[in-house]
Amino acid sequence: MNDLQPTLEELCTHRPRLLRAELVPLRARIGARGVREIVLTFDASRLSIELGPAVELRCRIGAEPSDQALENANEDEPWWRVLGAPLVAAWVVLEPKDASAELALQFREDAANPRLISLSRHGDEIRVRCESLPEWKKRLAGVTSPRASLTDSG
Repeated sequence: MNDLQPTLEELCTHRPRLLRAELVPLRARIGARGVREIVLTFDASRLSIELGPAVELRCRIGAEPSDQALENANEDEPWWRVLGAPLVAAWVVLEPKDASAELALQFREDAANPRLISLSRHGDEIRVRCESLPEWKKRLAGVTSPRASLTDSG
């Protein structure tokens, strides 16, 4: 994910609005409810987050999603909360104890009831969390070695 920093920063600079959220569910196990890929379509670009090797998440900007069948997630939690909202900031946080990475996306400016959605790998699925900005900052303070903010929403 480290090599995406300049691209994510450029994407956030344009404040693109989220138009659609889609996902590829994890169907490898009977009864599995996890997600293996998330595709976010903005008015300016597309961001695909998928499971990578080991503990990684693989992110691609502007690329077509994988050949897997996408399911509409616009009405799912947390995406319905941020549809139409601008992406104003993004962070990558590295957790050195298990070499995992978390991608955090801030929708809406700080003064406009921002929502922060974090994406992280947990086993064979992508975990999605929605937090308020104060909750995120409190949690971030507890991380021993966070990667610097990719963008600053001011």
